[in-house]
Amino acid sequence: MGIAEPPAANPLPPERCADPDGEQAADDEKDDAEVDDEDRVGDHARSMAQARFHKLTEETMTPEQREVAALITAGPRGEVRGPFIALLHNPAIARHLQALGEQLRWKSKLPQRLVELAVLVTARRWTCQHEWLIHEQLARKAGLDAGIIDALRENHEPRARGDEAVVYAFCCDAHATGRVSDEAFNAVRERFGLDGALELLVLSGYYTMMAMVLNTAGLPLPGDAAPPLK
Repeated sequence: MGIAEPPAANPLPPERCADPDGEQAADDEKDDAEVDDEDRVGDHARSMAQARFHKLTEETMTPEQREVAALITAGPRGEVRGPFIALLHNPAIARHLQALGEQLRWKSKLPQRLVELAVLVTARRWTCQHEWLIHEQLARKAGLDAGIIDALRENHEPRARGDEAVVYAFCCDAHATGRVSDEAFNAVRERFGLDGALELLVLSGYYTMMAMVLNTAGLPLPGDAAPPLK
């Protein structure tokens, strides 16, 4: 699912996410080198050797950090973990992002399996090992078809149908160009309404941000797990 950076401010959207080993237009290769180069976006396991944002303890936190940590712990996450280990270094940002994430993940109008599909498309786009590891488990628990999960993990286009196909096409457009095509947008709007379409856009943006935080932070994978993405 190699997704090129858009060459223009308002480009024509692609028909679908492309297989990185498949055919693509010659003028797309330059943009792939800038955005989806394997040495830069491919395997972030090498950058996980040492965390850039250490985990704060109660003793090392500022009063504001302790307040935000307590807020996170009291919510559905139950503890400060994942990207919030890094984000807590800026508690003002962490405070707002934890509220947005809680809304998107636990209060979504979309079925949970489709939320997780959107997250997996994002994690695969940015080869975010941490995001994929956690959300693959959540996607399976939510009932997302295993064949879709496996295809995405291997960077292949999944054989999605129904709602999954609609969400997949929408998210692919968003990640490919930053602009969803009329066809993909209308399909989501007809199925989930304008609020559902906006939710999918924000999901894609939120988890892109979290992927960048995780990839840059160099946090170890839970349980010292092996990186799941190649």
